[in-house]
Amino acid sequence: MEINKHEINKKRIQNYMGKKNIPHDFRLEMVTGGGQYLDNFLLDFATFVQNETINEIVVDLKSKRKL
Repeated sequence: MEINKHEINKKRIQNYMGKKNIPHDFRLEMVTGGGQYLDNFLLDFATFVQNETINEIVVDLKSKRKL
């Protein structure tokens, strides 16, 4: 079974946007002095993906332990 990394990344982004109530057509636009906003967004997204990945691994390990 081949895993499509593009689809996994797309799913993570959609999950993040759904949990943060961000509209699907949301755009980050660069404005003068707006770099900190982008940095904060990227840090928050990275933390979200990290937590989601850890949770998926824990669930997977628990399911394998039951086998």
